[in-house]
Amino acid sequence: MFKYKGYPLLRRGAEILYGNIEDDYIILLLLQSVKKIGDLDVASKVSVALLPTSAVTKEGIAVEKCERTHKSDGLYEALDTGYKWLAKAN
Repeated sequence: MFKYKGYPLLRRGAEILYGNIEDDYIILLLLQSVKKIGDLDVASKVSVALLPTSAVTKEGIAVEKCERTHKSDGLYEALDTGYKWLAKAN
């Protein structure tokens, strides 16, 4: 499993869950747009949402806290913001 600053990352398509499901909160990253750099698709716009893990159900995930969109550095900036939110919330 991949980790960023000690928290696990789980990707499914354009969604990335970041954090421990045992904690009170996790981060949902939505890859909204990508750009081509050489042969690679690189995230250029990523939405970040802080979610309570109590909202994770079979039907899906309910957003409880906040959302922010990054347009400049894409995924790295979004992960860094998510890390700060998780550290503060948990």
